[in-house]
Amino acid sequence: FVLAAAPEQQLRVVLPAEFTARAASCLRIPLHVDKRLFAQGTEGELLVSFWFGDEEGAALTNTARLTAGADTDCLILPVRTPKDPQRCVFHIRVLREKPELAADGSVWTVLV
Repeated sequence: FVLAAAPEQQLRVVLPAEFTARAASCLRIPLHVDKRLFAQGTEGELLVSFWFGDEEGAALTNTARLTAGADTDCLILPVRTPKDPQRCVFHIRVLREKPELAADGSVWTVLV
């Protein structure tokens, strides 16, 4: 899981194609932060939101939020998986203080 810099001061979330986790469990997912995001002349923190949703897009868990600043190398996302075994989607949304600079990512997740 990587939050990377993209051309023209854009953000990009890089995720695996799929991962497996236990239902009703707690995970600590590392999200590595590319330092170039803060070296591009942009200021302010990044707001990272994450949650699980079903295949139709409905949220299965509450949305959690963390911030990343210029001194952040890696965020550890404290993730609680949904209680029922199923195939679902883990979503990550990253916003910069400027709303036009944002990135979204999602990864299929199999809960066993």
